[in-house]
Formats: sequence, structure tokens, C-alpha cells
Amino acid sequence: MFTNVLNEVTGRLDSRFILTLFFPSLLFWGGLTVVFAADKGLVTLLTQWRAQDIGVQLMQIIIALAWVTFFAYLLSNQIVWLTKQFEGYWEWMPLLGKRLAETRQKHYQRVLAGIDPAVDFERIYYTFPFPNEPEEVMPTRLGNIMKNSERYSYQRYDMDAVLLWPRLYSVLPESFMKTLDGAKASLDFMLVISSLSALFAFIASIYLLAMQSAWWLFLLCFLGGLVVARLAYKSALEAAITYGQLIKSAFDLYKGELRKQLGYEQPKSLAEERIFWRSLYELVYRGEAGDPEALRYLGVKETQPAPSPQPARPWLIRWLQSLFGQGSTS
Repeated sequence: MFTNVLNEVTGRLDSRFILTLFFPSLLFWGGLTVVFAADKGLVTLLTQWRAQDIGVQLMQIIIALAWVTFFAYLLSNQIVWLTKQFEGYWEWMPLLGKRLAETRQKHYQRVLAGIDPAVDFERIYYTFPFPNEPEEVMPTRLGNIMKNSERYSYQRYDMDAVLLWPRLYSVLPESFMKTLDGAKASLDFMLVISSLSALFAFIASIYLLAMQSAWWLFLLCFLGGLVVARLAYKSALEAAITYGQLIKSAFDLYKGELRKQLGYEQPKSLAEERIFWRSLYELVYRGEAGDPEALRYLGVKETQPAPSPQPARPWLIRWLQSLFGQGSTS
């Protein structure tokens, strides 16, 4: 019965949800349960749990799985907000957040100014906005990596990535989309692990201090949680670089497909293309292009459906038709 219940729960969840959200949530709540039970003794609690009726045990397991699943769904609805916090968007803290963001932004502006593009342009290409845009520098390393991929299309083609990305994403081929989604899932997984590890260190340490538990257990939970959070964040930076490079590649490879789907004529040079995307941005965002001549609309050609194949005729009919000279009839 327990196996059937578990299959019913997990069968409704896709693998990305299980790996990225459910599994980290299970580890988080499982770790907190172990910490909360440490004062009473894990062996004693396990003995008491085994002494219960099998129906009660099963009900407790179902409730625990339901809670973890619910928590994972709540977490999935906050993944965008969570990512923004790692990027440095701290507007929800009006005073402290703004001051902290300005301080960290100035720090990374100094770091960027100290990089010689002639010697180490690779560092700029992967992890920083371009040197001619110091105002675009973000307060965190992750924010700078994501800002780098966001500003790439603007620097190269005068394309606004924020406005055009939803439209470009819809024309990406399935193979590229799977690769992109996989990179995003890796990034989300590491950010979730980092967040829950830091939250575990905070909650567990407060509880252990309040219960006056052993000092070594406090240090193990507090420092262990922070170390895991730090390692996961560093892994998230590597995943963000991969994800950002795929976003850049999407603009390089499929911007022509987006233009084709929108029904516009192909520009004849890079200069004309930059004018085209700037004018398209103005048309989409403001409703009126600054240079209407740059948008030569051709209309969207409707693709004719392929003719349906004729059903195969039985071999006996084909043989008789060929025998009497009627092989060309259907």
C-alpha cells in the first residue's frame, strides 16, 4: 500500500520538480526533524515509532510527504524571487537593501575597472557587464553573470533581451530548448540548495541554543549549513555561466527565425540589423517605431499543410490492378 501511495504522489510530478525542489525540501525538513529529535534521542524516538500501529505509521508518512510536496510547490512559486535575491535586487528592504546594494555595486565596479580587457577579456565576457556600461554592474557575482548575458544582445545587435526574450523563446527548436531548460534547472537546483542550507543553519542553531544542546552539535549544524550554502552558491555561478552562454547563443542563432516569424524583411548588413531591432523595440514597447522605414513588413506566409499520404492498398488489390493494367488508379 505504501508503495502505491508513493507511486501515486511521484507519478504526478515531473523529474525536474522532484530533483530541483522536492528532493532539497525533503533533505531540509528531514534534517530539521533529526535536529529537533536529537534532545530526546533518535534511538528512543525510533523505537516508539516502530511500536505504533502500521496504519498510524503509514498515515504519518503520507502527511510528511504531503507537507514536503506542498512546501516544494510553495518554493517553486518563489523561485524567480529567490533568484532575484541572489542577483542583488533587494528593493523589498527600502533602506538597508538600497545601501547594501550600492556598496556592493561600487565594489564590483572597482573590480571591473581593474580588469585589463587586452589581457583578461575572457573574465569580462563571462562574468561582468561590458566596461563601457559600469552603471549596469550588479551587487553580486550571480547578478553580474546574468546581467552579462542580458546585455549581450544589446551590445551586439541593439536587441532588448528583456522585451524580446519571451518572443525568441517561442521560436527556439525543441533540441535547443531542452538544453536551455536543463541548464536553468541546474541553476535553480543549486540556488535552492544554497537557500535551504542557509535557512537550516539559522533555524537549527537558534533551536539548539534555546535548548542548550551540545556545543559540537550547534557548530556542526551552523557551520555545516553555511559551508554547504557557500559551496552550492559557487556551483550556481558555474551553472549561471553555462545558462548565460546559451542565452547569448539563442540570440546569435535564432534572431533571424524570430524576424521571419514576425514577417519582416531580412536586413542586408549588421548596421541595418541594429537599426531594425531598435525600431522593433520601439514598435513593441511604445507602439510606434522611430524609423518606420527600417521595418519592411512582408507579412506572415501561411504554410500549406502537407498532403496526407494515401493509405496503402492490400497486396492482392495491387497485384490485380497491375495484372489488368490499372496500377496507376487508386
